[in-house]
Amino acid sequence: MTSELRISPAADGDYDTFVRLFAELGVPEPAPTRSTFEELIRPASIVARRGDAIVGYAWSRPRGERLHVVYLITDPAHRRAGVGRTLMRAIAEHGNNAGFREWMLNVKPENTGARRLYETFGMRPTFESTSLELAWVDVAKLPETSLRGTHLEVADEARFEHAMHLAPREVTTARAILGRLAFCVQDDRGPLGLTIFEPSFPGAPIFGARDAHAARALLDAMRPHARHPAARLLVEDAALVEVLMKIGARRVLQVLRMEGAIPPSS
Repeated sequence: MTSELRISPAADGDYDTFVRLFAELGVPEPAPTRSTFEELIRPASIVARRGDAIVGYAWSRPRGERLHVVYLITDPAHRRAGVGRTLMRAIAEHGNNAGFREWMLNVKPENTGARRLYETFGMRPTFESTSLELAWVDVAKLPETSLRGTHLEVADEARFEHAMHLAPREVTTARAILGRLAFCVQDDRGPLGLTIFEPSFPGAPIFGARDAHAARALLDAMRPHARHPAARLLVEDAALVEVLMKIGARRVLQVLRMEGAIPPSS
């Protein structure tokens, strides 16, 4: 008889299992380090156990006023056995208890099985983003500009969120992760660009600019903090993706955003 699934908080000794399951995401970046796992991921993670074995893993955290399901991973030997659905129910219950009304996640567009699961929980596709890898030496191919990127002041977060079509408090929660930096660019007309940069990753989970000049200003502001020869940028705007690819950026991954209201706990 197959033992019943049990959901429990992730434990101190789960890192090796997390690394094994992380590989199932099929993303190009390496698994988070043990220190990142222990300090950031594990305290907000849950696992699905069948007997003594961990068969699924999930991490969710606030992203603005929504709950972001960052990872939802099922052991391939236990797929189509209710693991993902059970983890999603547990995340929904947590979200309801924490006062969230909406949740969101990113998924590969071709992952139709996962998309069908998320749709049963009320999520719907909203837009696609492109993950690009850009070598810092290629930034000079963008047009020179008099614009200058600067550190984003906390008092300006809401104004830039609104101008760049981000959710309320999305920048606040995105930059709260230790080591992340927030840069912005503006002129007399108002905000022109915004990025959250994590030098150790290295990448920008938020990178938005109105045009090539604003993109150049942001990248110039980021570059002195870079620790690697290239950076990964998550870009929503198709026109900006085209601009960056023309100067040598490499498309790494397409990502579909899905969002919706968190269903009530049963």
